[in-house]
Amino acid sequence: MGGGAPPHTVGVPSDPPSQPARIGETGHGPDGPERAGIDRNTRESTNEQGAVITMTTTDLANLVLTDDVEQQNQAFIDAFNSGDGAIFDTLYRDDAISNLSGRPLTGAERRQGIIDLLKTGPKLDSKVVQNYVAGDVSLVIVEFRLDVADEQGGRQIITGTCTDVMRRTGDNRWIMAIDRPLADELPTK
Repeated sequence: MGGGAPPHTVGVPSDPPSQPARIGETGHGPDGPERAGIDRNTRESTNEQGAVITMTTTDLANLVLTDDVEQQNQAFIDAFNSGDGAIFDTLYRDDAISNLSGRPLTGAERRQGIIDLLKTGPKLDSKVVQNYVAGDVSLVIVEFRLDVADEQGGRQIITGTCTDVMRRTGDNRWIMAIDRPLADELPTK
């Protein structure tokens, strides 16, 4: 993603250690949200109750998926919520299969489907519920909550479970091979 443009970043709130993690967020210890392999910067702000909130930003121009499944999940959330489908698609193998659009797509068709979907401004929240690793293959199961535009221009919430198959690359990074979100219930028209 070279060039002289500044990196794309997304703000992600971090819960204080005394708070339980919510879907899409991980509980961070006193040392903060630093994770190996992902460039994070922090800034603090104050919410309406006067509590200090630490915000982290992910450098979306240099996404790396490490062995840490929570870091992988957060990178996917940040890339998805950036609204930039081209950035999100960098997390996939060229031959990866995804049914984010509602049907299995691969290659250029998958990339365009992701770009078109993210242009509509959906917001993703997810939580890892299971992870299994066998050599260079990882099965990750997440519960998700997706806030999307409906046909009338309003918003609707879709919840479900996503089964992801990740592959480890030669440079010891992970990349998506199969992305299969399944809604608990499809919205009615």
